[in-house]
Amino acid sequence: MTEKPKLWIESMCDLLADVERESRDCLGIEKNGFFVNVANDCMNINAAVRKAYGEELNFLMHIAWGIFKEVTWFHFFFVSGNYPILLSRLRYVWESVFRAFFAENFFLPSDDCPWPLPGPTPDDKLAWLEKHERHLRWDSCMEPVLCVVLPLAGEEKEVRDHYKWRWDELNKYVHPSAYVASRLIDESALLVRDAFDEQWALETIDIARDVFDLVWLTMMRQHPRAFDDLAQLHEEYHVTSSILAKRHAPVRLENRQGE
Repeated sequence: MTEKPKLWIESMCDLLADVERESRDCLGIEKNGFFVNVANDCMNINAAVRKAYGEELNFLMHIAWGIFKEVTWFHFFFVSGNYPILLSRLRYVWESVFRAFFAENFFLPSDDCPWPLPGPTPDDKLAWLEKHERHLRWDSCMEPVLCVVLPLAGEEKEVRDHYKWRWDELNKYVHPSAYVASRLIDESALLVRDAFDEQWALETIDIARDVFDLVWLTMMRQHPRAFDDLAQLHEEYHVTSSILAKRHAPVRLENRQGE
């Protein structure tokens, strides 16, 4: 009996297995599985939102349902050494979540904004974003949302500057920048082959940790009740993990003399 020819995906995955193996051996199982942890966190957070808010639907929740699929592909891109595509999609996820929150809770610093309020349904919010999206820049959308979901960013310029730097960094991967072009032809030669690059891999984890920290903070701001019973996440995030740890820390009663 004639053996069936291999599918292209099967052949491609066979080639990429060596890249994943090198990534795992160099980074270790925990770091190499960073995006698996993020995917699990995404699934648990979405489930907690569904449990706390039932059939209630808003535009941010609608966008959040698609993040799990994104992160599943992020893991594939990561272990196969396709860091530039992963980083460009990280910007997409960040912006889509912030835009959804912005449309769901429309606000602007200026009282004389000529934009009308979005309608009540997710379809209304999407139509509103389509109409005004060319005006949704860092200063008019991303930074205002940042300061709401992470109040410290509104108080400390250093914090705002950090995330603006992250945003500008990710923009290099969305456009054909000289920066990315030069990195693709360095020692790893990722322009013409699939390979593991330790420095790029570690940078990707660092950037993704910041981005998903903001994503979860946005979900927490929109759906606070969902985090009442969510004591711990699979991955460590600078702000979100700290908030959850403090919220769910056991109360210690001081022993007073004579009691």
